Order: sequence, then structure tokens, then C-alpha cells
Amino acid sequence: MINETNILNEMLIHVSATTHQDPQTALVIGEINDNFKDNIAQHDIQVIYMQDLDGEINKKFDIIISLDKHDIEKIDDMLEPKCGIFVFIADKVIDDIKMVSSRFWIVMPYHFYNTNAIFCSKKYHPKADIRWSVSDMITDTQYYNSEIQNAAFIYPQYFHEKLTGIAKR
Repeated sequence: MINETNILNEMLIHVSATTHQDPQTALVIGEINDNFKDNIAQHDIQVIYMQDLDGEINKKFDIIISLDKHDIEKIDDMLEPKCGIFVFIADKVIDDIKMVSSRFWIVMPYHFYNTNAIFCSKKYHPKADIRWSVSDMITDTQYYNSEIQNAAFIYPQYFHEKLTGIAKR
């Protein structure tokens, strides 16, 4: 049976981890479950988990995944400045893109199941830079595969037009 939380986990983790060309560290913000840990364990990444951003961490991360609220200024300070990737669940796609767009080279919404997320990157493009040799080898997923990753960034024309001039693709 399809589990929405598992789909969310897969799409936040695998999209970011297969796009970054050499992810070493990740910060995960929010409440996670065992499925999340199982999915991220498929990547050789050192992971730090935080419930929120109240604590102090003096470290830069290749990937930051936010499952809850996000303080973009603090996240940007914690992200690797040349090639970091930040993904988060979008409440209001257009507003969320506007909130982060000045800090990233690439800002793209993606849709999966009943959820929207925002992919933000200092360098890598989620469709052009996907590491096929990694993404094609991911196992034990309910939803994610390489083709789903590419398809998740495709929107209908009416919404594509709304994104023009806002999203950075």
C-alpha cells in the first residue's frame, strides 16, 4: 500500500542526494521516521537531525532538507556556499519561491503525489545534473525513480506561465 509519508521522504531525499555531485553532509530539520532514515542511508552521507533550528551548529552542509518551518537566512548560513542544495515542503509555491530566490542560482518547484516542494541550489540543476548511475541504483522505494524525478519538475502550461520570471530554471 502506498504511504504518503514514505513518498515525501523518498522525493525530498533522493532528488537532493542524486542531484548533488558529491554530497558528504546533510542536515534534516523536522520530525522524521524510520523510513526516512532507511532512505537516506542508501546514500553515503553524514546526517545530522534537528527538530528545529533553535540549536547552534557551526558547520556547512551540502544538503539541507526541511520538513517543517524554515528560517531561510539561518539555513543559507548553514549551507555550503558554492554548491549546497536546500529542499523543503512548499505551503504556497509562488510565495515560497519568492522567499528563497535571491539566495540561490536555481529555484524550482516540484510536485509529487499530493505535495509540492521547492528545490534550491547554489549550483546543480535537478534535471540536468542528476547522477543516473546513483539514481538508477536506488532500491526499496515505493515511488521514486529517475524518471519520476524528471517528471516531478514538469507543470501544466498555465502554472508554467505563472513561474516565468519567478522560478530560476
